[in-house]
Amino acid sequence: MIRNNLIGSWQMTRAVADHFMYDSGGSIVFVTAISARTALTGFTHTVAARAGVTGMMKTLAAEWGEYGIRLNCVAPGTIKTEALGRYPIPPERWKELNRSVLNRMGAAEDIAGTIIFLASRVGSFITGEDIYIDGGETLHMGHDARDMINPEMFEKRERGDGKNE
Repeated sequence: MIRNNLIGSWQMTRAVADHFMYDSGGSIVFVTAISARTALTGFTHTVAARAGVTGMMKTLAAEWGEYGIRLNCVAPGTIKTEALGRYPIPPERWKELNRSVLNRMGAAEDIAGTIIFLASRVGSFITGEDIYIDGGETLHMGHDARDMINPEMFEKRERGDGKNE
């Protein structure tokens, strides 16, 4: 995983920059995952590799900006693709993976649109960014405070008749 995702990304990026971009600039967009900034129990190797790609992207964006080379990452959340079927999770449990506030898994098209935008002229002033495409999935990474406070107080706050403390 480290060899393919991190070292392979470095080698490809270096080759592309050396041969095509130092004279005319360009855009490189890496696909990582939201787990590069969170945790994914049982997948330490994946998290480490993707976090490494994100760090590499930010450093290279700072170093290569003077050449007009822009680098960014897109970090998908749970995306319904054929690759999802490779994990040892029965399809009937996929719904449990969906933590999106939009109540759906993402699609490949959701990721592709952002990559096209970043690589295009329209995205030409964006560099060094790690853009989450997760339908708000990372919004659930914290605790739900409603489970920790008095339910009546929470209901009053939602109605607007309780104090904001």
